[in-house]
Amino acid sequence: MTEKTNKIYEFGDFRFETAEQTLSRGGEIIALTPKVFDLLVVLVENHGHLLNKDELIKTLWADSFVEEANLNVTISALRRALGEKPNENRFIETVPRRGYRFVAEVREIKDKNETEEIIEAPETFNEAKTLSIKLPAKFCPKCQKIYTDETLNFCLDDGEPLKIEAQITNKSLSLAFPPNSRLLFLLGGFLAAVVAGFIVWKLAFEADKTDVSAIRTIAVLPFKPLVGNQSDSALEIGMADALITKLGNLEQITVRPTSSISKYTEINSDPVAAGRELQVEAVLDGKIQRADNKIRVTVQLLRVVDGATLWTGSFDDFFTNIFAVQDSISEKMTASLALKISGKEKALLAKRPTENTEAYALYLQGRFYHEQLSEEGSRKAVEYYERAVQKDPEYAMAYSWMVGALIHLANLNLDREENWRKARDAANKAVSADPNLADAHEALANVKDALDWKFAEAEAEYKKAIELDPKNPDAHYSYAILLTRFKRFDEAIREIETAKQLNPVALYIQNEVVLLLLRARRYDEAIVQARKILELKPDFPPTYILLIRLYILKSMPDEATAALKKYKELTSQSPKYLEAQIYFRAGKKDEAVKISREMIGKYKDGDNCSRYALYYVLLGEKDRAIEFLEKGFQRREIDMLWLNVDSHWDEIRSDARFQDLVRRVGLPQ
Repeated sequence: MTEKTNKIYEFGDFRFETAEQTLSRGGEIIALTPKVFDLLVVLVENHGHLLNKDELIKTLWADSFVEEANLNVTISALRRALGEKPNENRFIETVPRRGYRFVAEVREIKDKNETEEIIEAPETFNEAKTLSIKLPAKFCPKCQKIYTDETLNFCLDDGEPLKIEAQITNKSLSLAFPPNSRLLFLLGGFLAAVVAGFIVWKLAFEADKTDVSAIRTIAVLPFKPLVGNQSDSALEIGMADALITKLGNLEQITVRPTSSISKYTEINSDPVAAGRELQVEAVLDGKIQRADNKIRVTVQLLRVVDGATLWTGSFDDFFTNIFAVQDSISEKMTASLALKISGKEKALLAKRPTENTEAYALYLQGRFYHEQLSEEGSRKAVEYYERAVQKDPEYAMAYSWMVGALIHLANLNLDREENWRKARDAANKAVSADPNLADAHEALANVKDALDWKFAEAEAEYKKAIELDPKNPDAHYSYAILLTRFKRFDEAIREIETAKQLNPVALYIQNEVVLLLLRARRYDEAIVQARKILELKPDFPPTYILLIRLYILKSMPDEATAALKKYKELTSQSPKYLEAQIYFRAGKKDEAVKISREMIGKYKDGDNCSRYALYYVLLGEKDRAIEFLEKGFQRREIDMLWLNVDSHWDEIRSDARFQDLVRRVGLPQ
């Protein structure tokens, strides 16, 4: 036996051997990357002493220039290896703004009997038999499922980060040697040890990169004010939106859309909790302050599973350089994620929607009011978008968003013809200004679809938008709606499911799944989906509206009445048409007729005619129903687009005049 000196430390139930570079617990080896091992050596050998961050960085990265974030990541990896939860401090104490201290009691073992043994090789094959090495496997600490695919970093069943398991046994890889071949045996043993060591190191290295490279879903939260009483809501949500747009160009990650993160604007909102709700692996949380013509930005990338900080950065610049700040944040964030960026992606990351900061500031104000989804909000949004494109006539993004606000106003029966004209003009200018902007093609598709009823052209534009940005949930959502009108239900369901995967917390997308199934006459499936939504969000009124319709169609008046009652409690409103339908189905014809006559009596010129046609269908007055639908056709009302799939019209569907209306709208019979 040959002796080899080995420095051994014990702390807690861990055993740390420096010569062998191993950390074990209960005899089980815990794999460490070289940098994490070096950090543990420094901390353990200086246990009880505060080591400042600069000192640690110089020690660990003596020949490199790195940011503090690298140290944060390495500390986080070591804490995870030790099984230490955030803020637990059983082993490593964080001293804010200064450094770290190893606080666990450390025992150094110097007994010479505790040495590593190098076993003399047996003389014959009969003595040696085999040398067996079990290749490292990854396992889920939650469900204990074992994975041998080294490319996996998270459990496929429950999303838990996988851990490394590596040990030598007699069950796996066997290297056999011929008799009386001691030299070959030694050589084989040496090579096997090298191979095993390399595999352990490689998988450990890959596991350590789960901090960053395994992350595939990210949410950029609305920025918060650095100073609580100096909030600039438009700038805060706009900064997040700009980064979402930039990072959305990367194929390797999925970024939640702006529509999914707007609810997290509260100053004290927990970013990690938001990440769990948004079903992402990491969140970018930032703060911003604008004073005069200067801005200050701080950001941190947090891993959701344990709240660990993966990267931090701070930026001070003039507001006129805000685009450079956005570029810098996106570049450093992608670098921290260890992403390999293609030349095309680099060009898209560097792309700016405008170089005019005044136009950009006006656009941010427009987006702020746009998100209010109200008449006044849409009016103000259009005003700011128009001012933005005056500053920069080639501002395609401003034109694109202007379209949505104008269509909203038109659908509210407000200056319909004028707003339609403006929407068409803005959509065409958006595509002309930037033919490669997905938002521009989506805006043009909306115009072709909802306003012009040129459905083939609309479909081509939706497909173009998806081709340019396949991870845009709203493009898939809108395309699914178009497909539904043409009874291409299987295609529509695929598109809406894609939208739901890209934005799993968007209730309007989940609700559209229910509506799509309803229009496909798959009522039982639709009811199941609606109930799932209400399990998550019991106070979501739009789903109760769909449930009322479904229960009516399934001849379940009691359930429909209960859903109607809940809707009234939530909104203090009553959907009169559905209420009348319930009365008809329950055999209370007088009450149904009374409601229908009262509503018809409220009609005035300019109202939505197709809505009043519904009451005439209930009353059995087909001629009047067709008359009002004809008026709706002349006014090109949005409800006319659903004539061929909505069950409301089943009572008059066989009428030749109704079929002619469907044909003239451009829908399949």
